[in-house]
Amino acid sequence: MIKTLDTEYHYSNGSHWRSSSCRIRVYEDIDERGCPVGGDERSIRTVVVATMSMDRPEQGGIVNDAEEIATEIRDLQQTRLRHRFRCWTPEVKIGEFVWIQQVVEHEGDCLPDAFDIVSFGEENGVFRRPTWDKTNKAAIEALIGQALD
Repeated sequence: MIKTLDTEYHYSNGSHWRSSSCRIRVYEDIDERGCPVGGDERSIRTVVVATMSMDRPEQGGIVNDAEEIATEIRDLQQTRLRHRFRCWTPEVKIGEFVWIQQVVEHEGDCLPDAFDIVSFGEENGVFRRPTWDKTNKAAIEALIGQALD
C-alpha cells in the first residue's frame, strides 16, 4: 500500500458543538504509478488511520463521532479517485474501506495497544453503528505493509 494522504483534518465535533481536528493518514492499494493493484482493477482498497491525542481533549469527537468522520473521509477519498481516474470508464471506486482509530496519550506517542479497527453498518450511504475491535501497531503495519510513522 502507498500512503496517499497525511493531514490534519478539521471537523465539527457534534458532542461539543465546536471545531476539532485529528490526524488522518490514508493508504491505498495502488502501485508507484497510482494504478490499482490486486484482483479488481476498478476498486481500490483503502485504509485510513485516524489519530487523536489525549493532550487535546477537544478531539474527543474522533470516538464520539466516528461514523460521521469516517463517512466524510470516505466520500472525500471517492471524490479524489474520481478526479485521479476521470478518464477511466467505468469509474474507479473505493473497494474495501478500513477505518483504524488510534488514541495516543501525548502528541507523538504511539502506544502499541492504542488502536481499534472500527467496523460500521451503512444506511443510505452513511456509516452507522460503529463497533470497535482492539488491535496493535504490529497488526496495522502488517495491513499497510510499512512502518506507521
